[in-house]
Amino acid sequence: MTELQEMRKYRSERDDRSVAKLADMSNEEMTMTSREISTLTEKNHGHVKRDIEEMLTQLDIKIDQSIISTHYKDRMNREQTEYKLNKELTLVLVSGYSTKLRHAIVKRWQELENQTPQLPTNYLEALEALLNTEKERKQLAYEHQQLEQKIL
Repeated sequence: MTELQEMRKYRSERDDRSVAKLADMSNEEMTMTSREISTLTEKNHGHVKRDIEEMLTQLDIKIDQSIISTHYKDRMNREQTEYKLNKELTLVLVSGYSTKLRHAIVKRWQELENQTPQLPTNYLEALEALLNTEKERKQLAYEHQQLEQKIL
């Protein structure tokens, strides 16, 4: 396989991975872990888990898509449980905590939301995104052509 063919294959695979990653991100709901809540609120993780379990009982919610139970190894290499809560349940949980703690959680959610790429919400935004993608594609094609000329 020539160097040029390898470059084309690499770019194609990279583009495929980027599209797949974007699709996964748009389908995946953001969550916050009980350990992260524990750190932000400066509460004992065991107490946060207890509060989550009590909240779930009161709301008659079972562990499913709204809340996910996962395991991790603690510092002593013991398997421990942590919960992943969606935004709604995180805010419900911390609304019983102090104003300062609620504020820390709200700020963290804003950070999480700003990290994810925003998908177009209307036709105009979709057209603008398409236009930007086309400009990038043309720029890459131009750079590719320049590289081909250097190789030949």
